[in-house]
Amino acid sequence: FMKKAIIHIGASQLQENSLKWAKEVGLHVVATDINPNPPSKDIADEFYNISGKDLDSLLDLAETLSKNFDLVGVYCNSDFSLHAASEINKKYNLKGCNPRSVKLSIDKNLAKEMMLKINVPVPKGNLLDEVKLNSNNNKNLLFPLIVKPLDSSGSQGVIYVKNKKEMKSAIKHSLKFSKKVIIE
Repeated sequence: FMKKAIIHIGASQLQENSLKWAKEVGLHVVATDINPNPPSKDIADEFYNISGKDLDSLLDLAETLSKNFDLVGVYCNSDFSLHAASEINKKYNLKGCNPRSVKLSIDKNLAKEMMLKINVPVPKGNLLDEVKLNSNNNKNLLFPLIVKPLDSSGSQGVIYVKNKKEMKSAIKHSLKFSKKVIIE
């Protein structure tokens, strides 16, 4: 029989315990991290310098591992890696998040639409792309409000805006993370 393996996306100090637990239950642990020398990489049986956002490289890694091991899972403890983990789950029929669920959780506007359909209260807001943002003078906004990228994660690009004077820089900052922003 083939030894069971897991891909563990992330090997920072925060992932030390989950790497240890995977080893303790007898899994062959393959860790990846965007950092070429993360603090917990030596806990894993194998380490690869791959970003959690690099879907193609992670799929290639899963393909290679599946030839020598029984790939039983993909673990990530940040939303930056959820898309890749869900695509590997789907391809190898593994338990875990599926791509549609991840898309719903990352795309804030789509998530709001789904919640509204089932009568979950959500904050009022506007979805604006760069063209609308540049042509919109934002006269009717009530402050304070939140400006956030449509599909970024980890609170990247989310800005609390207290007044109209702060709007332009908040929007500019949020656009670094997405082509569309939500103003709530």
